[in-house]
Amino acid sequence: MLAKKLKFILFIPVLPLFFSFLFNKPSNFKEDQLIVWNVGQGQMVTYLSDRYCHHFDMGGEKGKFPKKKIFKLCKKKKNRVRYTHWDWDHIGFSSQAKRIFPSLCRVVLPGQGLPKKRNKRRVIQKIPPCVAQNYPSIKELLWPKTVQPRNSNESSRIFIIKNRVLIPGDSNNRMERYWSSLIEDPIQVLVVGHHGSRSSTSNFLLNSLPHLNLAVVSARRKRYGHPHIQTVKMLKNRGVPLHSTEDFHHIRIPLREGKKLTARPF
Repeated sequence: MLAKKLKFILFIPVLPLFFSFLFNKPSNFKEDQLIVWNVGQGQMVTYLSDRYCHHFDMGGEKGKFPKKKIFKLCKKKKNRVRYTHWDWDHIGFSSQAKRIFPSLCRVVLPGQGLPKKRNKRRVIQKIPPCVAQNYPSIKELLWPKTVQPRNSNESSRIFIIKNRVLIPGDSNNRMERYWSSLIEDPIQVLVVGHHGSRSSTSNFLLNSLPHLNLAVVSARRKRYGHPHIQTVKMLKNRGVPLHSTEDFHHIRIPLREGKKLTARPF
């Protein structure tokens, strides 16, 4: 009887440690994930890792900033933003994001640097540059310096996440011919360029993505006609489903290693 009591007494100090582990698991127990936010016609994509929330663009339609959900996901993480280019539907939520994440910083400027228009330039300059740091799970495709973009869409920065997710901003068919041939990664997920416009997502690009099995887009067909029926058909003919935030609301993609990536409403 005494031995049983001693065992129980010795077990009591272990209980707090057990429950602490159970309810406060290290953040690396949670899988990395990609969120394509339902911002109407615009783009705001977040890649969540164990310590960071990496945001790709921050824009969309008025009143569509997902303040509560993004704050809940990212309040305990370091927030970083990369802008593909400077159109309002890609930068317009920056001030709101800065208010809820005071330490938010930008890793790179939009394509073509700072815009000439003062109001756009002011929005971007409110987000200070990040201290230089390497993020091995994110890389940027750089086209030859001899290529001259003709507008902000053509200057869109091209990002790849974990070798499997491609974010081309509003890059168009002309520019796709220059940078898609540089893709060496087994891309599975395409965040469709320019909201699914027929001026992007060319056959040239799709031919460069033999492992593609999923496409996602933040757009509104009912109001803007995006994604365009031509883009939908091109992807369908290749057996690639296209999920739109107009139908799915926010879209969540768990980035599981060695697994086929799938989308689900969030």
